[in-house]
Amino acid sequence: METVKRLTESYLFANPNGIFRAIPFYELSIEEWVVYQKGQPKYLIDFNRRNKPLIQDLRKKLESGEELDKVVSDLGKFLGKEWTVRHNINGTEIPNSWQQESVELTLLDDLSDLFIDLTFIATDVIDTEILLDEDKLLEEYSGEDENGHIGVESAHIDNDSNLETMLSFLFGTKVELHKLAFRNGRVMLRSTFTRKA
Repeated sequence: METVKRLTESYLFANPNGIFRAIPFYELSIEEWVVYQKGQPKYLIDFNRRNKPLIQDLRKKLESGEELDKVVSDLGKFLGKEWTVRHNINGTEIPNSWQQESVELTLLDDLSDLFIDLTFIATDVIDTEILLDEDKLLEEYSGEDENGHIGVESAHIDNDSNLETMLSFLFGTKVELHKLAFRNGRVMLRSTFTRKA
């Protein structure tokens, strides 16, 4: 996904809990919306990017009368994330408290990068040099074994929680995921489970 850096301004706000600094993004146009994840600015929806499939889908939903915050919230729930386009600033702005900020936001116009790309390997040997190198992985596992079985399968899923649920269903027991290694944006997970008798 493409990221953009924006120069914006933060302000001090006061509420019964004290004084805090926050970014209200006053300068955004009606075509731009910040998506907050767990209260933090994370994504930017830019309706000027008309040719992007997600932007087209969002426009259709808005034209049919749906509210943007509900659409974004529902989309976040589908992906296992807490999303809203409403900032969490609850307080009174303190005059003359602005300061310039640089914020990096991810353009939200293609959901494919948000899905988890899964590769299933049936093996008793954990070799991170092979499992984290796509070329070596395919060379090692894509052929058929003596029983005609292929040792690698691939799939996509939307979030970690659903991944555990899917694996628990496949193996018929509770599955826990353990991160073994991370390289070049790829994470190797090992699942531990006990088969039912």
